[in-house]
Amino acid sequence: MRTIGTLALVAVALFHSSAEAQTITVSSARLRAATDTARMAAFYEMEGAADAHDRHPQDPPTSFLAARAKAQPNLAAALIELLERENAVVAAAPKGSLSDEYLGDYYGDLEVTVARMNDPRSLNALIPGIGSSDVVRTTIAGFGEAAVAPIVAATRSTDRDERVGAVRTMQKLLADRAVRPLSGGAVSTVRETLLGILESRADAFTRVSAIEALRSLSDDGIRAEMAHIAATDTTTGYAPPGRPTPYPVKAAAQKWLARHP
Repeated sequence: MRTIGTLALVAVALFHSSAEAQTITVSSARLRAATDTARMAAFYEMEGAADAHDRHPQDPPTSFLAARAKAQPNLAAALIELLERENAVVAAAPKGSLSDEYLGDYYGDLEVTVARMNDPRSLNALIPGIGSSDVVRTTIAGFGEAAVAPIVAATRSTDRDERVGAVRTMQKLLADRAVRPLSGGAVSTVRETLLGILESRADAFTRVSAIEALRSLSDDGIRAEMAHIAATDTTTGYAPPGRPTPYPVKAAAQKWLARHP
């Protein structure tokens, strides 16, 4: 696990008005505590200190701490380090051993907070969350070409949600090229990765996502693969009783062909 910074204290400034400021400090020892509950308490203490809901009632709580971190580099570094630590905990934990409070609340809130920081240093820390949050996927895609290699690696994950999340992030990368241009080599890498998924026997959801990710690309090689899938793919999806059997991968390829005649 990569460590960012060697902070003794993390200072968080909260401005109640232009003339009043409250500053709290959170010991980095609490962020590195062995117990989940201690780290969770430290994180939510920081989130509470940054709260500005009274002035921005429509904004999510995670946005306030992220905004504070953008202006305070040592806080941003501490949050990235904390996410890296929790990623390691999640990766090592036996399935079902982590509480709903940890996974459903704290871990997700931490991921989204770090994502909202839009800090390029967070790229590797955010990759494990690529399958769980569109906020995370949007931030990763926003890092542009630097994100291509780790996204490609995520398509080889044993976790289906992470694989699909990586493919959806590729879709964002390709669709946003007018805003964030990619080199020819990067586009080629993404293209070949997506075609490789289509040519594999990956699950239907991943393959449909790969076809949708190729929506903004068109060439003879892609067209030939889509035509082959549209003509021959027999992967079925769920059909409610009395309804015809769907063929989701074939249907997605037919839609791509209609879009790119």
